[in-house]
Amino acid sequence: MCIPIKPLLFSAFLLSFSLGLSSQKTKSIDFILNWETKTIGKDTFRVVTINGMFPGPNLSIQKKKSTSITIKNNLGEPTSIHFTGLQTNLRDNGDPFVNAVPIESGQTKTITLIPPEEGLFSYYGLMSNHKQMGLYGSLEVKSILDMPSKFDEELTLVLSDIDNKTADQIIKPLKRNSKWNEIKKKKINATWFDYIFNNAGIDRLVQSFNRIPAVAFHEFNPQLALLNGDTALELTGCEAGHSILLKIINASTFTNFDLKYSGGEMRLHSADGLPIDTQSVDRMQIGIGESYIVSINIPSDTLAYELKAQSFDGVLSTSVYFGEPKMIHSDSNLLNVRKIPVLNRYKTSSLKGVAWEDEMVIYQRVDTVGLNKLEQMGAQQDKYEAASKVGNVDSILRSQDMVLNYHLIKSPDSTNIDTSKPYKKVEMAIKGNMQRYVWDVDVKDANQKGQITVSAGDRIELVIDNKTPFFQPFHLHGHYFRMKNAQGKYAPFKHSINIKPLDRVTLEWVPNKSGVWAFDGNMLYRNHHGLSQEIAYDGQSKDADVLSSYQKDRKKFLSNRYNYGQISLLYNMLDFNFTSSTYKTAFNVDLESDYRYYFETDIDYSYYVGSNQYLSFFGGMFMNGGDNRVYLIDSNDVSAKFKVNPLGVIGMRYTLPLFINAEARLAHDLSYRFEFSGKIPLAPRTNIYYRANTDKEWQVMLEGRIIQKASLMFVLDYDYRFGIGGRWMF
Repeated sequence: MCIPIKPLLFSAFLLSFSLGLSSQKTKSIDFILNWETKTIGKDTFRVVTINGMFPGPNLSIQKKKSTSITIKNNLGEPTSIHFTGLQTNLRDNGDPFVNAVPIESGQTKTITLIPPEEGLFSYYGLMSNHKQMGLYGSLEVKSILDMPSKFDEELTLVLSDIDNKTADQIIKPLKRNSKWNEIKKKKINATWFDYIFNNAGIDRLVQSFNRIPAVAFHEFNPQLALLNGDTALELTGCEAGHSILLKIINASTFTNFDLKYSGGEMRLHSADGLPIDTQSVDRMQIGIGESYIVSINIPSDTLAYELKAQSFDGVLSTSVYFGEPKMIHSDSNLLNVRKIPVLNRYKTSSLKGVAWEDEMVIYQRVDTVGLNKLEQMGAQQDKYEAASKVGNVDSILRSQDMVLNYHLIKSPDSTNIDTSKPYKKVEMAIKGNMQRYVWDVDVKDANQKGQITVSAGDRIELVIDNKTPFFQPFHLHGHYFRMKNAQGKYAPFKHSINIKPLDRVTLEWVPNKSGVWAFDGNMLYRNHHGLSQEIAYDGQSKDADVLSSYQKDRKKFLSNRYNYGQISLLYNMLDFNFTSSTYKTAFNVDLESDYRYYFETDIDYSYYVGSNQYLSFFGGMFMNGGDNRVYLIDSNDVSAKFKVNPLGVIGMRYTLPLFINAEARLAHDLSYRFEFSGKIPLAPRTNIYYRANTDKEWQVMLEGRIIQKASLMFVLDYDYRFGIGGRWMF
């Protein structure tokens, strides 16, 4: 029997299991939420605990049996808990401002769960950074007739990530488009230098022309990847030939994971809580919010084996080790997972991957279910010659890893939807602007509130176009969708999907509830900054208390300000910039001055329009002082030093291809000016800033980043000539 080497490491797992059994008898569970301090690895974190446990307990409840969960919020701020994939009542879904109200500090809320089906699910916090700091756990629904397991061992594995930064500390650098996080994590730099070094300079040029930001898998790299709340797990006593059932959940805030087992293949049995036809793979990718049940075998008890989970960018990883301590900590007896390949983020072809529709055609020609790899690579090879150049199918024909692909997932029963049902097509596009860190779900034919309107019993075809260069994990609250894939009438049902960069997928769905629900991004901070979509049944409104809390939150969201700026002190000039930004607006101050009383000041208020917010309109004031500098130097006329020419201005700004910021302005004296500016990330700590306008003014700045808030600056300016100095960011 597999036994944890470090008992405290699994105390949460064991305690939660007993809690689950207790809940089956009492039909009630208490959740008491608190902040506590915990050491993980070498770092100390302020974490959210549930009943003193980090992460939350792994719950076990019964199918079709009523279970109440009473949540006591001692966090000192509002919170909410959502039950992922579980079919709940509207008010028990736990989605704040959509169909539930937050649990205020000091309040207690009781919800009731009556799960209609068994399976593996999860729960997590949806507000602030609570999920990031530990408010999550697994929830397993078991049949009333709990049959003996066919496996020798069963283990729940909850993947997550953690970082000590608060929500504001994470968001503020993103709002100012700072790349300091990338600089600290040297593996994820995406500057022109990196693209050229990786023979992808042309790719970067094409991406920039299409206004695609330098590629990263996510916008923030947390400190640690965790498994069941720790950096690694170790199990001993696993006997040769034993089969272990692994119940895997990705409860991360930022991280999609790639998993591989050094002891051989993994056999899939369930996806997002629902059974699927067994499929064997060497590697599997699990997006945020997804869950899979897989089984592995222990080939030998004279070796130790590693199950490794690695972030898509290869920066973070965590592992489970099966074997005796001496074997685990001895290179000669530990069979490590060989390096898990990382997607080439620099190549446009790798970024896009194989389009969903093209993959579907390829996988329809390849009967992977029921075939082992030798058959696929050998006897079947001539049959699949056309697939040898495309995506994951290439791995079938060669000796590479067989990687889980959505098109391999097959329902055991037909899932065809009755075509006589009323049909409605909904098209939505996922958009975002990393320069301002704003996100949006743009829905064609949305109602006046921006919602998708559906009716119970309709056949909905949901077409999602991911127009961003990021993986976008999405989750449909309270429902399952049918993922149209290569399995035809056996296409599986899921509640979450990780949409590839620049890809387009089609989902089917038969609404079967009422009220208002959410379909939103599972990366928490994207969700908080616009990546969420509401679905309303027949135009139904939210309950009065939910609507009131939504209106307050929406007002706060639109008015919440992020203030940042920088001051540059150089030999020849002073340069000061300040921005106070909301979701749709920005107040900007730009001041340049030399040491001869000459200055230029721009003060304006901008309003951004469009889903990507590339376009803004502004109004404000432009001032310059000491207009005739030669006269000032040669004259004793002190009054001229204070000559000021204020001008009222209106105009527009637009982000052009290649991320060139274009500005057109008109002053109240009918003078006009066109200006172009931009930033070129040349190397990890080096940026070039440029600016030129039709007043024949121009400026080039070279920045060398020293620490997070300080840089060394070199400037060449039409007015101020050459200068050197420093910049401080605040």
